[in-house]
Amino acid sequence: MQRIGIALDPDTRLGDLTIAQQQLIEICKALIHEPRLLILDEPTSSLSEADSLTLFKVVHELRARGVTILYISHRMREVFDNCDAVTVLRDGKHVRTARLADTSPDEVVRLMVGRDLAEVKRIRQDSEGNQIVLSVQGLGDDERYRDVSFSLQRGEIVGLAGLIGAGRSEVAMGIFGAPPPKHGTVSLEGKPVKIGKPRDAMKLGIGLVPEDRKDQGLILGMSVGSNLSLAALGLGRLSKANMIRPLQESRMIDSYVDRFKIKTPTVEQLVSLLSGGNQQKVVLAKWLASKPHVLIVDEPTRGVDVGTKAEIYALMRELARDASRFWSSPAICRKFSPSQTASL
Repeated sequence: MQRIGIALDPDTRLGDLTIAQQQLIEICKALIHEPRLLILDEPTSSLSEADSLTLFKVVHELRARGVTILYISHRMREVFDNCDAVTVLRDGKHVRTARLADTSPDEVVRLMVGRDLAEVKRIRQDSEGNQIVLSVQGLGDDERYRDVSFSLQRGEIVGLAGLIGAGRSEVAMGIFGAPPPKHGTVSLEGKPVKIGKPRDAMKLGIGLVPEDRKDQGLILGMSVGSNLSLAALGLGRLSKANMIRPLQESRMIDSYVDRFKIKTPTVEQLVSLLSGGNQQKVVLAKWLASKPHVLIVDEPTRGVDVGTKAEIYALMRELARDASRFWSSPAICRKFSPSQTASL
């Protein structure tokens, strides 16, 4: 743990750690047996830049000692900074293997997604003067976050950034009532509201795309369609006189699968069998199908490929233009360049 730079009590219950802290522990577990071949699958997906640099230092030390490393990542900078060669897969098929000196990040991305990713040109929308839809004042739980205040206008995307353990995800969960903060107020459209549990937040038009989609965002034993319609069903949007309207539900599911370009052979497919990017699209679609007034998205592009990442960002910008309201935990700020961050 010292080698990776983890300042935690070894007796801490693993389930009490954040996703990022759990990921660091998982890396420690892989290193403890001094492997000859080390496979790292998206090891930095939840790590801060400082933690990632510590990991890369260990990776370079292992390589110098003759350890072979298979490094799986969608992040081109990490691949080109730390690897000697790259193999590109698309839809489960080998596309190309090349020395990094013989290729470029743009070429690798093109091979990954099967097309050129056009640069997104954003025209900043002026939301100044728009109605404030969400306002939090003095939010805190005495342990993980304190005195958090901000407001969100209609048609605006607000980013929240911080180091691991700074309380980003905890603030998001607190607003959603999972669990609620001990101090402070949450107001919607100028009116203070009481959110004691997630269902209260849902009824008020607040949705949450959590950081951990598998444990908190999806029911892995259910189908794509059942997951997608879950929030809307819970709010009674697909029923009449307490009876589910299957035709309306089916049409809604099909429309969101098409709109989000979710790759699945059928909506009856188990959601656990989809790729990470398509699972994330299902979580986003589930909450948008509930017609939220405010959508909180926590690391919305964690562990997804560059093509899906671009699609998710474009969708969020589109919805903001249509006066949907977003409050986003760190992925937006952390993964865009400064100019792109400002345009969000």
